[in-house]
Amino acid sequence: KIYYIIDALNEAINRKKKVSFQYFTYNVKKQKKLKYDGFTYVFSLYKLIWNGDYYYVVGYSEKHKGIGSFRLDRMAR
Repeated sequence: KIYYIIDALNEAINRKKKVSFQYFTYNVKKQKKLKYDGFTYVFSLYKLIWNGDYYYVVGYSEKHKGIGSFRLDRMAR
């Protein structure tokens, strides 16, 4: 599944499109917990980066009004 996400994000980068997603973490019971009550991030992608066994996206975050990064395996929807 991660390969389909990478492909879709690369296509968004190449077409200079924004993406939207929700971001999650894990609670102490190792269950997924959406951050900020399921807030939907809008993100302009610049690059995919592989670092420490994880893929990250780097781009402009409208929520943070600046450059940010997110781990691909923690992005939802």
